[in-house]
Amino acid sequence: MKPNAWEHTGPNGLLKLLTIAETASLIQQSPGTLASWRCAGKGPAFYKLGRKILYSEVDVLAWIANQRVEPLLSDQRSKPTVEPVNFLTSQVVRKYRLGGHKTQRMRREERERSEGDR
Repeated sequence: MKPNAWEHTGPNGLLKLLTIAETASLIQQSPGTLASWRCAGKGPAFYKLGRKILYSEVDVLAWIANQRVEPLLSDQRSKPTVEPVNFLTSQVVRKYRLGGHKTQRMRREERERSEGDR
């Protein structure tokens, strides 16, 4: 359940909002990374007040808590299912220079040879 930011106000009764620099410092990332995350729809929720970007301290702390990853024990990890590749049969035989297609020059030379045989 997401905490309601409006229920968590500072000592003066106002919501504690952080600037980009304060938020970047709190999560140990650069302001540029925060900008990239905003464009990609990632990272903590933010408020856009005119041209100013602000982050709720409660939202940032909740986002940090949601980033926690529990490590798996070695017996819980799934083994990768990788099929062995037989390189002798899986190679593509490229008879022609450009990925299996004859070039115009090759066609022309072939046509000239067949016309010369007549």
